[in-house]
Amino acid sequence: MKHRIAPNTGLGSSAKVELNNQGEINQGLAKEVIEMYFSKYDGCDFEIDNDKVSLGIEPTYQYDPLKIVTITRNKNDSSLKIGRAFGPYGSKLVAKIKTYSEYKTKSKFVKFVDKWHPIIFPEAI
Repeated sequence: MKHRIAPNTGLGSSAKVELNNQGEINQGLAKEVIEMYFSKYDGCDFEIDNDKVSLGIEPTYQYDPLKIVTITRNKNDSSLKIGRAFGPYGSKLVAKIKTYSEYKTKSKFVKFVDKWHPIIFPEAI
């Protein structure tokens, strides 16, 4: 979750966060995604709703990285979003999104989605 400097005084970015840390996350999923993608950060943020689970890091300051792994109810729409902030307070994001259906080989992202999709969305199989 983006940490802002004194939000009540207007300092920092007022942009909406993508990962709000609301809800309850599967601990096995969280542990594995941290080991695979976010070990250098010792953790990540998440967002859960009825149709998707997103885990990742958002930029807080200029030049900070963005990386979000999303598993959706429609497996082919699951995505990996990678980018960087070029503006102050993590603004002016430049990112590339690659969906599950765009992968031609069994990458670690495809294997990760294949493993966790039936656990998160058992009714969508």
